Amino acid sequence: MMKRIAAIAAAAALLVASAGAQVTPPAENLGGADAGKLLRGITVAELQKIMTDAGITAVPGTGPNSLDAVIPGGYKYIAQLGDCPEGAEPRCESLTMTSYDFNESTHVTLKSINDWNRKSWGARGMIYQNGASGMAMNVSLTGGVTAAWMKQQLANFDYWMTRYGKYVGGVTE
Repeated sequence: MMKRIAAIAAAAALLVASAGAQVTPPAENLGGADAGKLLRGITVAELQKIMTDAGITAVPGTGPNSLDAVIPGGYKYIAQLGDCPEGAEPRCESLTMTSYDFNESTHVTLKSINDWNRKSWGARGMIYQNGASGMAMNVSLTGGVTAAWMKQQLANFDYWMTRYGKYVGGVTE
């Protein structure tokens, strides 16, 4: 009986010691000194800086509160801020990123895009009236966001856009 109690105590001590030894590394500082600063809504200028810091080419777009963007892999998209109050430099509470520049193969149909949509999350494929395909992702900025969190959303979009580009291009993974 004493051996059993000693074994249980030793196992409990080992569990406590191993749990205490697990160290969660600090989050990577993705945006310099302001990476953790809470932004309540975001301006076009702030979005452009975050995108540029993330290695994305972002220039003012033709639409209101928008940027034309190109990721390092070459895919192009529009970053459009929405839910913007009136004002000279509004702090917007939503972001829609829409891609439009893919090299589609002949297998791109409404059915194939719907098949892709069933297997993905966070981003949706579509077919435009001219037969070209695109992909969009919506991001809510309500409640406040940080530059580091925004960079993660941009990385998520890059991830899905790259996979979508391969899919509509006929490349299997």
